[in-house]
Amino acid sequence: MTESVDLNWFCSQITSPSVKGIAQAASALIRDGQIATGMQMPAVRDIAEQLGVSPATVSAAWAQLRKQKVLAGKGRSGVWVSGNTVMPRPIRFEKIGNYGDNIRADLTLASPDPALLPDLQQALQAALRSPQLNSYTREAISAPLLQAIKPCWPYAAEAFLATDGGFDAMNLLVQTLVSPGDRVIIEDPTATRLLDMLDNVGAEILPLACDEEGPLPDVLSVLLEQAPVMLIYQPRTHSATGNSISVARRQALAQVLQMSSTLIVEDDGLAISPRRRAGAWASVFLRERYTSVHFPKPTGRICGWPCSLPPRRW
Repeated sequence: MTESVDLNWFCSQITSPSVKGIAQAASALIRDGQIATGMQMPAVRDIAEQLGVSPATVSAAWAQLRKQKVLAGKGRSGVWVSGNTVMPRPIRFEKIGNYGDNIRADLTLASPDPALLPDLQQALQAALRSPQLNSYTREAISAPLLQAIKPCWPYAAEAFLATDGGFDAMNLLVQTLVSPGDRVIIEDPTATRLLDMLDNVGAEILPLACDEEGPLPDVLSVLLEQAPVMLIYQPRTHSATGNSISVARRQALAQVLQMSSTLIVEDDGLAISPRRRAGAWASVFLRERYTSVHFPKPTGRICGWPCSLPPRRW
């Protein structure tokens, strides 16, 4: 007979009866071995009643742990512990096939051609001579790099951060500003790894249909009615389609977003090359790619944002 987790004991271990709080408490108990693999979890309705929350809140927490392969089952069969390692995995990205050596350019990876990247020898040797090489001081962005990019930044950002690549920047942003259950608008199609990041934090993905000119304003207007916390889009050299947003479409999107409080994340793939100013709306988090355009991988991406961003978990 399958052993069940005691309802009263389990609920007493939960300090925050939210989707995130329930999921974190359950995963910690499972990881620490206090709830063993194979044990049956209490019924969703019983947990909800005990915690004073809706069954939907508990179900959302269980859905997050199912995605991480920690829980299994649902409905009348109940929910049980299927694993004790809470390990987010890039499920969509891992499903991209390996089609052999005859592929000239695998566009699903959205990565630059290694043959076009510069030789790193000189850059790495220069880094070894840095006075701060062995420093433990945390620096968001080096002074010379900030001095180089700030005059070219398309709007008056109040804060900057250099990261180790584009997906590192996006993962940091999503982990910091998106909570389980938050709605996020993102272009359809888009990079698979971005969707994996949103899945990992338990976000609800709202696909934004696009054509050759960019996101469709009418669709965006409808999606904004669902109170999303974030809009992620690529204004130029879209990683999945290669398209850039036209001037007319940019103006139409600006009209739709003008009064919105949704955080807008611009994932720009061309960095310092000439572009429009991103000042048509208030809350803009701009991530510009310097890696494959201007200099090699160790430099990563530059992010800039207004200090009015919600201070959720910075």
